[in-house]
Amino acid sequence: MGVASYAGAVVGQDTKMTPERWMASNEPRKETIQTAGSYPILSTLFDQEGFDLELGTLFEFGLAPMLDGVE
Repeated sequence: MGVASYAGAVVGQDTKMTPERWMASNEPRKETIQTAGSYPILSTLFDQEGFDLELGTLFEFGLAPMLDGVE
């Protein structure tokens, strides 16, 4: 199972929502994060043309630094 598939399965299991619906329901949070300036790196990613904000991408974004710290 791929990372995106796993993330979608977890969201569906916990919230009974599809990944797309979960992302849409959290759009106000994304806007707040982007405009508040509290998370400059994440805000920079949001501004990039090719950044595809989807559940799998968010999962990988959070997982990669955690795994880097384990190595």
